[in-house]
Amino acid sequence: MRILVWTCRVILTVVVLAFAATVFYMTHDVDDHFDSAMPALNLVTVIGASLVGLTWPITRRYWHSLALLIALVGVRILYGGESPSLSTLDTELLTPWQSNYIWIAIGVTGLSLIVTITWRAVAGDKAVRAIREAAAGTTAAQTVTAVQPAQVVMPAATVEPPAPAVVEEADKEDDSEADQKSG
Repeated sequence: MRILVWTCRVILTVVVLAFAATVFYMTHDVDDHFDSAMPALNLVTVIGASLVGLTWPITRRYWHSLALLIALVGVRILYGGESPSLSTLDTELLTPWQSNYIWIAIGVTGLSLIVTITWRAVAGDKAVRAIREAAAGTTAAQTVTAVQPAQVVMPAATVEPPAPAVVEEADKEDDSEADQKSG
């Protein structure tokens, strides 16, 4: 898990550096050989931000993911090229490609955050229900075991009263023994 978190941190650092390089390229007069690097910088910013936005909610870094989502929306609104944009700068800080495709990173981050939180809430609710049902089942089983021995009553059909003939025979034997002793 730590490796994944550190990987996200490294990717985010690369994304920020790519964004800084894009800003530097767009605000300064740079040689034409830098034009070949622009597609790579564009892809790094969008794909890297999307990967981090997808991974952080999965690793339960909800606040980090929310901060990334706010930052991406802020960058798009403040420095984007087309509407919606609040940019009053003469030079835009996002390339037109980044300005359009940063919505992918925003969408991936927002969707993964919503889906992950919803899924974890449903899974947590199911776990709580299972624990409650198990506790209720255990309590019911303990109640049944505690009550049952005190209420055990043998059915009348299984209890046999002593046979009257046996009692009479025992009396006759006692009488005959007493007669023999007396006589």
